[in-house]
Amino acid sequence: MQPGTAEIERTPPRAASGPKPADARLVRVVVAAGGAYGLVYGAIWIAQFSGINDFFVFWSAARWVAERGFDPAIYDVEAFRAFQTQLLAQTAGAYRPYAYPPTGLLAFAPLAGLALAPALAAFLGLSLAGYLAAIAWGRGKAAVAVAASPAALMNIVVGQNGFLTAGLLYGGLHLAGRRPWIAGILIGLLSIKPQLGLLVPVALLASRQWICLTAAASATLALAAASVIAGGVEIWTAWLELLPRFAANTAANSESASRFMVSPPAVLLTLGLDYATARIVHLPIALGLAGAVWVMCRRFGLTPLTVAAVATATLLATPFAYFYDLTIAAAATAILAADALKRGFLPGEKLVLALVWVAPLIAVADLPLSWLVTLALALQFLAIWRRLAAAPTVVDGTAP
Repeated sequence: MQPGTAEIERTPPRAASGPKPADARLVRVVVAAGGAYGLVYGAIWIAQFSGINDFFVFWSAARWVAERGFDPAIYDVEAFRAFQTQLLAQTAGAYRPYAYPPTGLLAFAPLAGLALAPALAAFLGLSLAGYLAAIAWGRGKAAVAVAASPAALMNIVVGQNGFLTAGLLYGGLHLAGRRPWIAGILIGLLSIKPQLGLLVPVALLASRQWICLTAAASATLALAAASVIAGGVEIWTAWLELLPRFAANTAANSESASRFMVSPPAVLLTLGLDYATARIVHLPIALGLAGAVWVMCRRFGLTPLTVAAVATATLLATPFAYFYDLTIAAAATAILAADALKRGFLPGEKLVLALVWVAPLIAVADLPLSWLVTLALALQFLAIWRRLAAAPTVVDGTAP
């Protein structure tokens, strides 16, 4: 058994009343209602879908690689916009830059072999399958729940990579103790969206997952080396030069952008802070979350609840998290709910879980309510901490 994979033998917190059949029925009703809503919304969306959503960025980047290779000009906003217009005239004038690191081009390149619509279906289908597989590891009911969640629905509607990144995050953390080399590769692949991996090294170091940490570092370096071989150092230089311009555009459009963000800087922007100040104020929040993750994983290792804590904290620690990244939060909610159904709900947990569950719908509402989503994530993190704090005894076992 790898160090840091101790399983917690928990006793129900004194404030919990133990599992109740009524609670299980309530959860089933909520999941069923979410699934029914998703089916109806999805049918209406399909009937009105124009064929263009966020996925077009990934597909057009893949086509760029197929036609021009790892040309650094992909990070020239106007050059890439012109290329996208050649692919699809109806996208003319739209602001859809490719802002992912060069390693992302390696991941998205296979999409070039398909037309836009089949590529979209394949991307969403395969990434959803990976996401559900990562969540279903010993928790099949949790996978069913997240498949019916509003987070899954919103990710499909916008054609984003929320399934992919959440699957890599959970798959890596869940397998860290059992299959550390496979877990490390998954975590290395998460470097295509590096802001979602900020707390992973903290969790691995604290839980003493040395093999997984080595594998993750090796996989990340291998991906970076492959991108340099394909496009030279220049492509990394071009990406680094794009980032401040991309951030400046976000700041210039903060009123609209922050409405779809769920990380703390969004709340600070809605409170009237400028973008630079919001980033500075967010720094101690992120450091505090890193410290909390360290304490949890050092004490308990990587267990279902600590993995859920790392995932929830990730959305609060990163400066950029959008509503489609809430696939990460939905899985953490399912893990927390499963523990609560087994051991009894603590006061306030049902409300917190409900808020996080509907958070994607709140985030896309035409209302300045991004602060409510961020608050719900913070409350979920605290709820997990409270459950862990009530479980001081550790026995031998393995993480999920």
